[in-house]
Amino acid sequence: MAHLILLEDDISVREDLEAFLRQEGHQIRSVGLLSDFRALMTGGAEVAILDVSLPDGEGFEVAQTLRAMSPSMGIIMLTGRTSLPDRIRGLNGGADHYLGKPFLLPELAAIINALLRRVSHGWRLDQMKQRLVDSQGRALTLSAVEFSFMSLMVGRDGVVVSRDTLLNVLDPEEKALNNRRLDTAICRLRSRWQDMSGMALPLKTCYRQGFSFSEPLHWL
Repeated sequence: MAHLILLEDDISVREDLEAFLRQEGHQIRSVGLLSDFRALMTGGAEVAILDVSLPDGEGFEVAQTLRAMSPSMGIIMLTGRTSLPDRIRGLNGGADHYLGKPFLLPELAAIINALLRRVSHGWRLDQMKQRLVDSQGRALTLSAVEFSFMSLMVGRDGVVVSRDTLLNVLDPEEKALNNRRLDTAICRLRSRWQDMSGMALPLKTCYRQGFSFSEPLHWL
């Protein structure tokens, strides 16, 4: 199972893709506009499927942004624009695959599986059991706050997540959590991982900025 995000403005194509990919066992979130897609980009998806020609822009720029945010993410351009200059632009701009319409669903599934083999190394966050699992298979069950915190690290590949972002997501009403309590929660998480595994958690504190996870981290 993978977490996928889809940007496709054709409603019938989008619905067919959603149905097929869910049947394949994946979780998928989809929208038809660039303006709506930005909200999906920070959710730690493993594979993005992007149309190029959209009512409010082009998918080329989205691919570039996603590649900068998450170097290991799988990115597929799925479009009717199949000229050589467009294909070159898409692949040079960050896409792993450039698939023209019409396309075969089994081919798309095979491409997704190939990309998942590439990103499956490293650390994983188990959504069903709320566990953090390292590359050696060692696992730690997380508290609700710890799991929410680590969810924000998925797919970031070392990119710093700001304190403001963490506090806004973990405690949007600002009733209980502040910087001091956030630091305490993270210190406890580091300590629990160290006690369980005998190894340091690759979670870095960036002074006055936020936190980053220095190893590849993806959903399980």
